[in-house]
Amino acid sequence: MLSYVKRHNVQAHYRKIPGDIIRVVGVSDSAYKVETDETRALVGDITLMMGSFTSPRADALECEPFGVCVLLDYTCRRQKRVCRSTFAAEIRALNDCTERARVIQLAVEEALYGPITASRALAIEEFSGSAVHTAALKTHLELCVDAKSVYTAIEATETKIPAESSLLSSIQSARELLD
Repeated sequence: MLSYVKRHNVQAHYRKIPGDIIRVVGVSDSAYKVETDETRALVGDITLMMGSFTSPRADALECEPFGVCVLLDYTCRRQKRVCRSTFAAEIRALNDCTERARVIQLAVEEALYGPITASRALAIEEFSGSAVHTAALKTHLELCVDAKSVYTAIEATETKIPAESSLLSSIQSARELLD
């Protein structure tokens, strides 16, 4: 993308994000290849800031899904750890994306709604995924992954230990964000 921008006369234009709900959206993806000698998967993620409007009905949870979108961060690199499967590459990419998106969520929260003390940030981190966390921040965090197997593992009510048992903690930490 940057090479295209350098070759062509292109400008970045940031507009004010409309809406009454500001969302920080993290999208992760990975590419795992068995054929190569390199066993570290290629991963990429983007972090976006988006706005949405709540429904006029108080009981509805519907939001306008599209609208103004601002790119806040992106990465494309090899994973630091060796992966033995596509599932491992995807869950690790999601965890890396989650870490960056949560830091950006706190930064956006401070920029829009005022400073967050260190003790409040620690409390938010300790209660992430709970009702306290949801009420503590006005900025919403959404995470997207394109691997159905990862989504199924995170959503499952009964934990099945994966072939790589080291991934169990990654699955459980992602599941905590759903609660």
